[in-house]
Amino acid sequence: MLDDEDQRAYVLEMVEDAKAKLDMEMEEKRKVVQRQGKDSIEEDDPEKYRQALRNTLTKLFADVEMKKKKLEERDQSERKRQKEQEGAEQDKVKRQKEWKQDWDAKRNDRVDSWRTFQQKGKKRKMSGGLKPPKLKQEKRL
Repeated sequence: MLDDEDQRAYVLEMVEDAKAKLDMEMEEKRKVVQRQGKDSIEEDDPEKYRQALRNTLTKLFADVEMKKKKLEERDQSERKRQKEQEGAEQDKVKRQKEWKQDWDAKRNDRVDSWRTFQQKGKKRKMSGGLKPPKLKQEKRL
């Protein structure tokens, strides 16, 4: 992985970030220890410093990997959502097309039904149907 120049530069940058972070943590520890009246911290030992640097670097790489994984999951869920949305739109278009075809196919039935209704209405006369009430004359007192 370190043969690739881009990867190598990335790893070296991560190492520098880890050193900077560890140095900041060590400065804060020194301030706390000096307040307590002691002179040194355990990271002053070169072996302990390397171990702390290794731990810090491992944490940084783990954080970067977690961020990459979250970003990948987010992208995957976004693609899935878009695919579902496209499927829903296609279903909607398909249903509208089927509804229009059914509407057009049943047009003749509707027209024939209306024509039949109109023809029956013309033949039938209002005989024996409802009559308005007879008017009664008013009586004045």
